[in-house]
Amino acid sequence: MPVVWSEDCLRHEPGGEVWLGIRDQGSEVPARALVLRGALAAAGAPVVPARPHGEQILRTVHDPDLVDHLARVWDDWVEAGFPAQYGRDRVVPYVFPTDGLLAGLPLRSPPAVHGRAGRFCYDTMTLAARAAGPPSGAPWMPR
Repeated sequence: MPVVWSEDCLRHEPGGEVWLGIRDQGSEVPARALVLRGALAAAGAPVVPARPHGEQILRTVHDPDLVDHLARVWDDWVEAGFPAQYGRDRVVPYVFPTDGLLAGLPLRSPPAVHGRAGRFCYDTMTLAARAAGPPSGAPWMPR
């Protein structure tokens, strides 16, 4: 199975993770991507370059609401004042509207960004931040 690789992967600098309620340096860092790519290549996996795709392909393989959420969540977070007023430089989810939590109620998207941040993830290690922007073409790619 080929390894699809782009140097843009090295732009993913999450600035930490929240584990057991405490922020730490995290493990999803560029050095880990290099180690994994190297190990897979050493095991014989061909490394092929990633090709750019338009947003439509994202909407084909992901829930369009997720794509929309990721495209705007950081701007909404800033607009709500979390970085400036509270020093929260990452969007950290804390409410996860699972089927069990909803207990048969319909899923609705909360109007407040801090209420909807957990709609598309399942733990507090799924942080979002300011977009790194092009050249990747992924407007929501964390920096």
